[in-house]
Amino acid sequence: MVRAGIEAIARVEQERRIDRAIVDGYSRLPPTEAEDHAALVSLSEAILEEPW
Repeated sequence: MVRAGIEAIARVEQERRIDRAIVDGYSRLPPTEAEDHAALVSLSEAILEEPW
């Protein structure tokens, strides 16, 4: 039980480090206007493909 708790804490900490690295990367090199546009187009297409 203790081992499972320690492993869970380690997983959460690893995810936090990865999240921080992603945020730091985007802070150092933000997406270009073209990348922002491509992301929005992709999102719009994905929403339209949903079978609602």
